[in-house]
Amino acid sequence: GALREEVALNLKYGFENTILLQYDAMLRKDLMDAVAAADKEKTEFGVWIEIVRPLCEKVGIPWRGRNGWDWDWFVMPGFLESYTVEQRALLIDELFRLFREKFGYYPKSAGSWIFDAWSLAYMKEKYGIVAACICREQDVTDAYGLRGGYSNGAYYPSKKNGLSAAVDMKNGIRLPVFRMLTPDPIYNYGYKYNFIDSRTGKKRRHVVTL
Repeated sequence: GALREEVALNLKYGFENTILLQYDAMLRKDLMDAVAAADKEKTEFGVWIEIVRPLCEKVGIPWRGRNGWDWDWFVMPGFLESYTVEQRALLIDELFRLFREKFGYYPKSAGSWIFDAWSLAYMKEKYGIVAACICREQDVTDAYGLRGGYSNGAYYPSKKNGLSAAVDMKNGIRLPVFRMLTPDPIYNYGYKYNFIDSRTGKKRRHVVTL
């Protein structure tokens, strides 16, 4: 579906691009077949980190998602912050192990709606990732929203708070973190115009991004 179309468009127009893969996606043959068709010279592959039932079960951590759900979008259980540091290490290690099994190398980038400082430092120090991405304030997109911080661009996170820029590198993690779905610095704020969603017929606010 969407991944195959993305790869097709990238091949057609020669775009350089990044594809971040969640743990359960790497277990699906159809998605890995789509990935295999990408131009390896112009495509960076990395990991997308949302915690799913197969990943928890693989490392022996009880799944705390809603009954019958293999993926649950709430922070508990979907993100590293809701696990102990020992559990985070197990989850990250298994995710990176599977990625290396599929690609032959460890990923250089990692994305998640929210990252904690401990996990960022762990991935940087143990696996050598060179970039990470998180969400931003995005009320008009979905419920994952972070208040404050840079509206766009990148920052080096504090060792004490992955969502805050370090004051100096003695207290920082030398890993640039980017905000995804970057809001337009001029037109996004206070943008009240409504439009009719063609799928639902309901009014929605525009999402003004870069």
